[in-house]
Amino acid sequence: MCEKLIKIKENDCGELHYCESCNTYHLLYKNFHFVLNIKEYQALKNHISDIDIEFWLDKFGETKVKRKIPVATSQENLILVFDIYEFIALKSLLFNQQQVNEIMYLSTDQIEYQTILN
Repeated sequence: MCEKLIKIKENDCGELHYCESCNTYHLLYKNFHFVLNIKEYQALKNHISDIDIEFWLDKFGETKVKRKIPVATSQENLILVFDIYEFIALKSLLFNQQQVNEIMYLSTDQIEYQTILN
């Protein structure tokens, strides 16, 4: 692991760092640590930006599965899955800014909150 990492961005789910000495990005997200060269980092950004959140939320909308947004990897037997909050946090780390047109509004059934009726 690199010793001189420059922090690019941080949020509640993770951090993105860059190492100038070995030209690698270090994405620490929840309990994962990805070490990516510049080409791999750009490929990941492109892959994440191509994922249609609304499609996956609609496709698995009726299921009880908490994490409904899959991210395929080059390893055939590994798929990373995210809920909407985790996915937006990941996207925020990778793209370093949030654009107004990428803000998504949730319906009431997508909000995981315990309702107590008196």
